[in-house]
Amino acid sequence: MKHLDETMIAMLQRQSQQAQQTQENAAVGMTWQDFVEVRLDQPFVQVGRETLSFQRYSLFEDQLSLVMPSMFKPMTPQMAALKYPSERRPQLIYTNALSTINVAFNHTATPVRDKEIGEFTQGITQILRRTQKILKWYEDGTVQSPEATVGYCEFVTPVMNGSIYNFMFFMSLEGRALMCTFNCLDQEMNDWRPIAKSMMASLRLSDEEVSAELRGSRPGGAEA
Repeated sequence: MKHLDETMIAMLQRQSQQAQQTQENAAVGMTWQDFVEVRLDQPFVQVGRETLSFQRYSLFEDQLSLVMPSMFKPMTPQMAALKYPSERRPQLIYTNALSTINVAFNHTATPVRDKEIGEFTQGITQILRRTQKILKWYEDGTVQSPEATVGYCEFVTPVMNGSIYNFMFFMSLEGRALMCTFNCLDQEMNDWRPIAKSMMASLRLSDEEVSAELRGSRPGGAEA
């Protein structure tokens, strides 16, 4: 998967406002609670052969937070430059000690409101299918959290010596698209896939951001 985040952002900025294709593989009837496959609030969680602790990380000046393994640290600028050579690399990248499991966050310039996340997700899936060599597509769709609409998709792409599992999710933050990408080696997918989904389900917006989204979604409310 070559510069996935950079390619998608560039194409999204040129994309028309309306998605032309329906979601062929959208998951039907999923609820926010369905994504809580592993309770991350336990003192320790078994992930494959590892026993990990988890903690809540505050992101983007405390506008939102997410639970991730305590061992995850911000990727060094040197490593980020190697993994994401383009200047469009994600603003925040958390990774394990070997940099084989990553969670990247990119608060893009693409305008999107909470009520438009379904259309945005359709656009993302179209771009992925046009531009990436997909080995396996699992599912895509939108789900309603207690605070916001969240789009998601999951798929496997090839790399030089194997394949990569990707779980992506999207939401509106300050009226702009926030894109989050979890990835790991395909051979670690069975261990980390339920963790990735549970991390998404741990998303929390600040009270101020929730209020702003509510104002923007009401008739006559502020448009982001």
